[in-house]
Amino acid sequence: KAAEIIKARLAEKETGRLWCQLGDATDDLQCYHKALEITKNKSARAFKSLGVYHYFRKEYDVCINFFQQSLECSRFQLDVLLRLGFACLEIEKWEVASQAYRSYCSLESDNFESWNNLAKCYIMLNQKERAWRVLQEAVRCDFDNWKVWDNVMSISTDLGAFDESIRAYNRILDIKQTHSDDQVLNILTSAVINGIINSSGENSEKHRSELKKLLARLTVSQPRDPGPWYNYGTLLIHNEDLSQEELVKGCQSLQKCLACFTGKKGWDKEAEICIKVLSCSREIIGNIMKVEASQQLQLANSARLTLTSSLKMIEKSQTSLTTGDIVESIKDEHLQTKQALHSMLDLIAELKS
Repeated sequence: KAAEIIKARLAEKETGRLWCQLGDATDDLQCYHKALEITKNKSARAFKSLGVYHYFRKEYDVCINFFQQSLECSRFQLDVLLRLGFACLEIEKWEVASQAYRSYCSLESDNFESWNNLAKCYIMLNQKERAWRVLQEAVRCDFDNWKVWDNVMSISTDLGAFDESIRAYNRILDIKQTHSDDQVLNILTSAVINGIINSSGENSEKHRSELKKLLARLTVSQPRDPGPWYNYGTLLIHNEDLSQEELVKGCQSLQKCLACFTGKKGWDKEAEICIKVLSCSREIIGNIMKVEASQQLQLANSARLTLTSSLKMIEKSQTSLTTGDIVESIKDEHLQTKQALHSMLDLIAELKS
């Protein structure tokens, strides 16, 4: 009935708008093309309708062209800008997508998802500083969205804005209590202990106190996660003003890291985990050797059982059935760790005597 009414009105006078309405009522694409014909390709509505038709059929290459033509006729179309941006994201046309989301955000500044998508475009275009600035807007729009803070944390780390990385990590923990990102923690810890220059041109040693608090918080909220324990121990041990108290505490943190690795069933079957266990074991032994004699025996004894049993499990699971030798991928790591363990056992015997 709607189509009949529209046809009757078209019989009186043809307009682009009526042809578009008829297209809506009949799902006939030719109606939109007719609207373009009589408006001399100036109907934003017709281009938009053709774009939407192909958009919902996931024919993104086709719909992008129609959406762009619609926006040339009328740029103040928020729904078209969003669909153009999304279509470009789907087929990785990052430049066009960034233009669409940038235009949308200039008209509608309170949509965090659009800011977030714009930041993603800038990341893919390797424009990380622009992405970081855009994400500040996304955070302003949705302060409690942990995924936006996760993006802020990652880009801040890439840019060397380590104070922002730590702030973002803490905000994520405020929102969802636990969060694991060993890559970010490793970078932050390495930056501090090696004195890497941050984005402000300052030595990253200045972030030691805040990073220490973050890692301590993570070890409490995620006690079974080896990453925070490892980085906490590493941060404590690598310090120019290292005290015996911090050295002991660092050794204990590394032992807890080792316990997290070896507490998971089947860990010894994975070569990658075995390498981490062997590396952590050597660090524990190496740092126990630096502890003063008064505390050395107690520390060495507390670590001995875990270190010995870990090595035996690796030898059992990572020995080739054909050759009877430790598999090649961890052979050197295993030998170095075995030698270090023997040195520590000799030390225990010496201290007891």
